[in-house]
Amino acid sequence: MDSDEQMIVVRLDSDVSAPQLARAAIQEALSERPADLRDIAVLLADEIVTNAVVHCGGRIEMSLVESPGRIRVEVSDTSAALPLVRPPTAGGERGRGMLIVDSLASSWGVIRRTDGKSVWFQLDITGAGRHPPTP
Repeated sequence: MDSDEQMIVVRLDSDVSAPQLARAAIQEALSERPADLRDIAVLLADEIVTNAVVHCGGRIEMSLVESPGRIRVEVSDTSAALPLVRPPTAGGERGRGMLIVDSLASSWGVIRRTDGKSVWFQLDITGAGRHPPTP
C-alpha cells in the first residue's frame, strides 16, 4: 500500500447486525469526505454486505481503501454464488441491491476466490458516481 493510501478492514458476523456495523465503519472512515460521497459509499456497502448476509451465511470481511482519486470497498464472503443485476419487479421488495450498486458506483465487479468471492465497488472522488443524487 502506498503512503498516500488509507485502509480499513472490518470482519463481520453473518447476521442482522453486519450491515449496521459496515455502515458505521464506512461513515467513520469517510467522515472528512463530502456528505454525498460518504452517503453513496455507505449505501453501496450496506447493499453488498446485506447480500452477503442473505446469500452466504459464512464469514464476511469488508475493506475500504482510500487513495488519491478513488475509494474502493470490497466485501468478501464464502459463497461462490455471484451477484446479479436484476430489473426491479412491480411490488418486489428485494432484488434491487446490485441495480443500485450498478447505478451509483463508478465501477464494480466480482473477484472469484477459492474460498468464495469478493464483490467490490469504486467511487471516483472527483465525482461521487456516474449518477450522483440530485439535491
